Amino acid sequence: MTPKPDPEIAEPAIGYAQALKREAQAGDHPSVAASFKEFAELDEEAADLEIPPPSAEVKAVAKRILTALVQEFPRHYAVSPGEGREVAIETSVGTGKGHGVLIICDEKNVSCYVTKNGDSWRAHYPLTDKNLPDAFIRNAIRDLG
Repeated sequence: MTPKPDPEIAEPAIGYAQALKREAQAGDHPSVAASFKEFAELDEEAADLEIPPPSAEVKAVAKRILTALVQEFPRHYAVSPGEGREVAIETSVGTGKGHGVLIICDEKNVSCYVTKNGDSWRAHYPLTDKNLPDAFIRNAIRDLG
């Protein structure tokens, strides 16, 4: 399938963020590719850890969230399975009391945990919420810079 031409491509000087966003949408950004590779290996990693793999429904929700995030905020998102058949999506900056966002999709809920300079916030949603990622999640990722 041939993508539609992007009018921004015709501009000789585009910003770095725009270039990353376009690469992410095209799937060419190495960090984005790594995130989707980790997603594709969820079942294999779960088997290596000897834990049950996430369900198809949980993976579908996690993939929808991950796809939306990489398109808007191209960066590396670590993707891993959890013992309770969940999928964790995590990204951060800084060390020690840095800033990070952790999204956990389990059989019933999606939870988002945000830390910044030692403070923390959280939000919980039903797994069936079709409006994710919402403003809380988007703002948390945007704050990472």
